[in-house]
Amino acid sequence: MIDLEKTAKEFEQALKYITSLAHEGKTIVFIGTKIQVKELVKATAEACGMPYVTERWLGGTFTNSSGTYDANGLATTVTGLATISGDVYQASTALQKFDGGLTVSGGTFTGSTGSVDVNGDLILSSGTLTAPTGAGILSVSGNWTHTAGGTFDPNGGTVTFDGNASTVNVSSTETFNNLTVGKNNNEVLTI
Repeated sequence: MIDLEKTAKEFEQALKYITSLAHEGKTIVFIGTKIQVKELVKATAEACGMPYVTERWLGGTFTNSSGTYDANGLATTVTGLATISGDVYQASTALQKFDGGLTVSGGTFTGSTGSVDVNGDLILSSGTLTAPTGAGILSVSGNWTHTAGGTFDPNGGTVTFDGNASTVNVSSTETFNNLTVGKNNNEVLTI
């Protein structure tokens, strides 16, 4: 059984919270993949200038093929593969964590002043990948692959390879301002 009075109270609390986020200029992602709500979710999100998802979304994945995702000071963790294939992913001052790897195949990934932790392979095939600046660190535990169509901007930041074995594959010259290899004695870096 559903307690409608309790549901109404919880709904009011959720509405107040979302209203406060909107007043602070935060990003709210609208999600509705059921046929009955797809158009309503899309229309409402567009009216608010917010991103939305109306198609099947595989749990743990993140694909940005259009629009801008701005982490806006929030820590973000993607448990599956993250793919930036269009427009912009703007990291924040908080940790951005990609536990299934990160692929930039178009668009722009910009690491702000926070750290970016890629637990898997990092692939840059087109578009632009900008490393964090200042105290931010771009950590990669898998392989680094950069083909001719992509641009890497070291941005004065540090790149750390911290897996057990990493291979750096680049189509031409790669510039790293500060490069750190390994957290343990078993680290192997193949360039």
